[in-house]
Amino acid sequence: MSQVNKDACQVNNYFYFVINDESKISDLKRYFPLFQPFTENHSIKIFSNLTTIKKVNKVIIKENDEEISHSLNFETNVEKCDKNSVELKTKEMTSIEIPKIEKKFLVKKRYFNVDSKKKTGRKPKNPVSNVEHTKYSDDNILRKIKVKFFHKLVKCINNKITSKYNGIIKILKPLKGEISQDNTINFNRQLMDSKLKDIFSNNEINGKFKLYEKDYNKNVIDEIYQNNIQELINIFELTFLEAFNIFRDKNETKFSDFAKLNTVVDELKLKENDNNYVDKFQNVAMNFENYYLQKKARK
Repeated sequence: MSQVNKDACQVNNYFYFVINDESKISDLKRYFPLFQPFTENHSIKIFSNLTTIKKVNKVIIKENDEEISHSLNFETNVEKCDKNSVELKTKEMTSIEIPKIEKKFLVKKRYFNVDSKKKTGRKPKNPVSNVEHTKYSDDNILRKIKVKFFHKLVKCINNKITSKYNGIIKILKPLKGEISQDNTINFNRQLMDSKLKDIFSNNEINGKFKLYEKDYNKNVIDEIYQNNIQELINIFELTFLEAFNIFRDKNETKFSDFAKLNTVVDELKLKENDNNYVDKFQNVAMNFENYYLQKKARK
């Protein structure tokens, strides 16, 4: 092999073949004489595997994970090279592997990142807390009981106003839903001890009545007290729990226009067609205050 100047920089150029037509593989060997080393800056790369016992010269092309092997005689072409420029060594195996690049190895551009954040808040103490609440849960039944109670109460008061005091006193509007939906212990303990006058005066009317002032009911109750309508005042002076006891007692005749719990139960039987649910609804209503008085409130 010729000596190269130590200060010189040797650049090796390698030549690669890209074959798109399988039928032309057999013609591959006729191209090798074209790639002869003209100067010291050109060389032929020889791949060797010393562990192979049998001499094999071949080109391996991968197509869809299937190998297509074609034998080639490299020795004929190598002999024509300038042996002063390139030192050739005979190895047990000479092979070229041309893999096909699959799409799955291509790098895809990332357009955006999705960050997963951990949920904050108190962790459940046991798996039971993760159970989905249904209409059979005590909480949902308690909410529904309050909805039915306020609905029947407002209807009772408005019936008295329209039958005896029409033109003097305006009728009440339903309260906002939060008062029935709030199931916290402290809120409901305070609610049960509050007078109906304060409940209707201190809470806004239902949001669907957009043409009325939020304190509409307060103005109605003020007029009732200013006109000293005792029949209505007697109702508003009752506490929530006192009125609820009347609601539960079907034999109570103090409010003749007040639809009682038994009426609500009959309506549920027709609507729900589920005796188990109706029975539980009635049982929870009869023990309404115990659900709040016997439990400890969160600090």
